[in-house]
Amino acid sequence: MSMSSSLSTLPPDLIGQILSRLDGPSLASASASSSLLHSTALSLSLWKNISLSLWPSIAPLQPLISSYHSFFSSSFPLLSPSPSSSISPVPLSPSETIAAVDLFHNTKPIFSKTLTSSTPDSPWFLNSPFSIQALDSTDPQPVIEFSGHLFGEICRDLEDSLGLSWILIDGVTKKSANLSSWKPLVVSRQWFSEGEFIARFGCVVLRDGVKASLCCVVVRMESFLEREKVGVKVKEVSLQVEEMGGGCLNGREGLEVLGAALGSERKSGFKEVKRVYEDFVRLEREMKEKKVRTEVRVDMGCVMSGILAFAIFWVFLFSR
Repeated sequence: MSMSSSLSTLPPDLIGQILSRLDGPSLASASASSSLLHSTALSLSLWKNISLSLWPSIAPLQPLISSYHSFFSSSFPLLSPSPSSSISPVPLSPSETIAAVDLFHNTKPIFSKTLTSSTPDSPWFLNSPFSIQALDSTDPQPVIEFSGHLFGEICRDLEDSLGLSWILIDGVTKKSANLSSWKPLVVSRQWFSEGEFIARFGCVVLRDGVKASLCCVVVRMESFLEREKVGVKVKEVSLQVEEMGGGCLNGREGLEVLGAALGSERKSGFKEVKRVYEDFVRLEREMKEKKVRTEVRVDMGCVMSGILAFAIFWVFLFSR
């Protein structure tokens, strides 16, 4: 007896109750195993319930989402740097670019915001450094408390408990992709301020199939100590796009990278995304070291040329 025929003997209400208890990835696996489970999940709006529960920020965007199953399939998996053979890059316009941002602590959302841009395709935006601020001065600062923690334990705790989703949506094609890595790629303490912490999320994207760029979401936090509680206040949540070498791309180049992200494969797990990020950072460091060595050699060549010219001058002077 096949799985479909076995499931057909169960009451539809029971199947619906079972499916409603699954999370997104589990529901996707179950739906792929049986046409009955697939149609039941769609008919009961389970994908809509899961998406709205996971991403509170998409609630204002419901008119844009025609299929929550497709939206989840595009927005939940992490991006691979490989361009997709079935998905084309999307030419983006600032005025049609939408972002749904959710910050989590221990899987619970502590900050959610929908970003819609009315910015025209102005030369100022296209030529300025690309940066999108999700947390502005009018938003309440999210607070994370750690009972009984020491300052030295904050980095490790944030690595384990912090999560972030930054869904990019093209308002024209309705295509979406998650630019985040879900978990932090790295959490560090600022060297000039022991009480400030930086968490970096993101993914590496290939622009034009060859140029590697980093879509990086920076979460900046400031620690506090009140009575017996240690915690952090979130001061910044921003998206930046960096090229190999550490430079920040301008608006036009940043939009090209985001368009390439919409056309990237969606098959990576966190370990693969982090490995690609570490390779990107390593190559970036090697490029900087090579540049420094080249500059040192050029400087030494200039110095030696000056010394040689000076010596020739005095030899010529005394030989007269």
